[in-house]
Order: sequence, then structure tokens, then C-alpha cells
Amino acid sequence: LRDAAGLQRATGSPLLGDIPFDQGAKAAPLIVGEAATSARAEAVRKLRTNLRFVDVHEPARVIAVTSALQGEGKTTLSCNLAIALAEAGWRVLLVDADLRRPKVADYLGVDGGVGLTDVLVGDVQVGDVVQRWGDKSLLVLPSGSTPPNPSELLGSKSMADLLLSLRESADIVVIDTAPLLAVTDGVVVAVQADGALLVTQQGRTSRAQAAAAARSLHSVSVRLLGCVLNMAKVARADAYQYEAYRIATASPASVPADRATAAHRDDQGLHPASDRTQELTRLPR
Repeated sequence: LRDAAGLQRATGSPLLGDIPFDQGAKAAPLIVGEAATSARAEAVRKLRTNLRFVDVHEPARVIAVTSALQGEGKTTLSCNLAIALAEAGWRVLLVDADLRRPKVADYLGVDGGVGLTDVLVGDVQVGDVVQRWGDKSLLVLPSGSTPPNPSELLGSKSMADLLLSLRESADIVVIDTAPLLAVTDGVVVAVQADGALLVTQQGRTSRAQAAAAARSLHSVSVRLLGCVLNMAKVARADAYQYEAYRIATASPASVPADRATAAHRDDQGLHPASDRTQELTRLPR
């Protein structure tokens, strides 16, 4: 994949975001601190806006984030999208359902020893293992113990029941899943979500691989919300314009550019975290 147009043709789905390549992303993958004002962070916020307005009449509240291959940046995007949604005032739950190579706990610096798998087998209650992250309205459910049968566990009735309960405990549930072309886990999870977001990497994912990933979702009637082109090349002129704008508008009291989208939450049946009475202890037990 060399550009966004090629990705759209390969998948037959809209481009919801192109995340620019950032040399500092490997050392600081999350869009917090100094990285919160980067072009990469702004691109994630734009993705947040586009994703929320894919279908205003039927907004996706449970979103599976997946990719064709391992290493295309889906986990980093899952974490940053969850952070961006929480910044806008939504109560967000990030679930690590990549049970073969879980990375969410590592990126966010939380304890991942007990989590989703332990809940699904009945060893713990979800309210006891969900962790609050930072000072935002973001909750994290790590993957937990490594199971011998990830696909069966993710496709179980326990998983379906858990997602149904979590839907009532958060405004938006973001699920990081396994790559589609490697194992069936990602499809199994996506079927149970409201829709899927397909992450690809410019210069790495081929058109054939992107097309195959999209077909694997369409074959089981998964709603493909759109695609993301990760590590995209940005024209030097565009990069310069963004940096000039960022410096000119920088302020300690600055608000994300698309904060106005919060005004539409009531129309979508969503409410800011500050207006909700549900707390961590109110998660299903």
C-alpha cells in the first residue's frame, strides 16, 4: 500500500484516518505528555471524530480494532484511540483480546497478569480486574493468563455475555484483537462487536493482504467501519503547516480541536463521564 486511495480500492471501505510516521513513536507510543501536541496525536483525534460520525443513526459503541498482519500498529492505535475518546469526555473501556501476543498492559503500564481470560473461565469477577488508567475516564481490561484455546474462549457464550454487560458499563468499548490473516481470533471477536476498524501500514501491508483481511470480515457479515493507514508519509509542506499552526495556537488551556463533537453525545445516547454515576464498582460482578 502506497497511499490512501490504494487502501480504499483494496478494501472497498472508507479511509477514516491516516496516522503520520513519527520517529519518536517507538520510544513514546502513547499520545500523552509532549506527544499530545504532535501531528500523530492530531491525526488520532481526527480519526476519533470520523469514527463517531460514520453512522450517526447507528453509532458503534463496541469497536474491534484489528489488522491483516502482526506489527502494523493496531495495539498502539487501540490505546491511543481509547485515550483520545476519553479526552473528549466519554467513559471508555479498553479490552485486550489479543490473547496470543497481548501488549496493551505493557503500553499502558498496568498489571496484565489477571484479566479477560480469567474472567471468561470464571476465576475472577470483571469488576475486580478492570483498572482505571491515568486521570481520564479510561478503564482497562488486560488480557490476563495465556489460554491454550484463545479462539474457543473468545467465541464462547461467556465472552458474548461479558461484552453485553460491558456495553452497559461504558459509553464506548474498544477491543484490541489479533491479526486477521494469522488466526481466526480477530474475526471471532469482530462478529460480536458493532463494527471493526482495519489498521494497515503504508509500505508494509500489500493490497492483496488488505483485501483478504476485508474479505474475512465481510464473509461473516462484520460491519467494516473503515480503514486506517498507519505510519503514513506526510508531505513536507503539510508537516510544516501543522507545526506552524501548533506553535501559533499552543496554550496551557488548549482544548482538542474536535471537542465540539461532545455536543452531539446526547443525540447518540451517550453521556460525558462526569455526568455518569457508574463507577468501577458498578461493573458487572
